[in-house]
Amino acid sequence: MFILLWLLALAMGAGFIGALSGLGGGVFIVPALLIFAHIPMGIAVGASMISVVATSAGASVAFVRDGWTNLRVAMVLECATVTGAVTGAYLAGIVPTWVLELLFALMMLQSAYFTVTKAGDSIVPHCDALAERLIEEGTPYGTAEEILDRKP
Repeated sequence: MFILLWLLALAMGAGFIGALSGLGGGVFIVPALLIFAHIPMGIAVGASMISVVATSAGASVAFVRDGWTNLRVAMVLECATVTGAVTGAYLAGIVPTWVLELLFALMMLQSAYFTVTKAGDSIVPHCDALAERLIEEGTPYGTAEEILDRKP
């Protein structure tokens, strides 16, 4: 019973931090499931994916409602993300566990490096043609209702 309450608190904390930071809860959930709950890597990654989907779905509602989301960029990213997720889920069942653990460790190190050095905070002075077409020089598209009301 104690482990269930602990996992519930972990999931709520990971969802909260993941929604605020955009990291996703997997950064917190996978190591916790591996270390504290002794769950195998494949199962921990699968559980993490389900929780990340729930976190992003819940947070995206608020971000779209408040007009913080560029839906054109989001749709392009969503297509690539779904393709990568399906491919990754298929390969996770085939690839040995040590390879998954190595890849996860490398991604955690990269995330820690960018967090410490703030290398991801640099401002790009200009965009290429595709970026300009997708984001129209950073102008927001408005709320979901405004976007749906526009005529093409």
